[in-house]
Amino acid sequence: MTLAGHEFFYVLGGEDGRTPVPQTANDKLIRAFMIDMSKRVVAKWFHPAGEDDALVEVSTVFIGHSISMDGRNTFETMVMVDEERLPFFPLADMQYRTDTWDEAARMHDEIVALCREELAHAGSATATRTGTDEDPGERASDPQ
Repeated sequence: MTLAGHEFFYVLGGEDGRTPVPQTANDKLIRAFMIDMSKRVVAKWFHPAGEDDALVEVSTVFIGHSISMDGRNTFETMVMVDEERLPFFPLADMQYRTDTWDEAARMHDEIVALCREELAHAGSATATRTGTDEDPGERASDPQ
């Protein structure tokens, strides 16, 4: 889709496979985008470990469309919280958007650090998650 010459849909491409490349919307693009979800994940983090029982999840993905007229903000980091078990978590439902894969990875790390601080403040001093203690979370491998 274009509006006054601006593209709103993107795929990951370029030499590194991580650069948003403008596209014209069509059925083929939409199908490819939906099928290729695994290559869109920048990083995920869960507290405690495991997607099935997470109190807090931080997910950073390439969203494939721009919310701005200048083609920016094609990556999104979201904080999702099990509000029944962890009510009033200050970062619940927060969304942060960035322009590049590297910015998205840095934003993910920053939001995970904020979530850890809030969890520690709430009395949950240890957070088990995917990844190691040195790694801020599971990172997607380079796109193929």
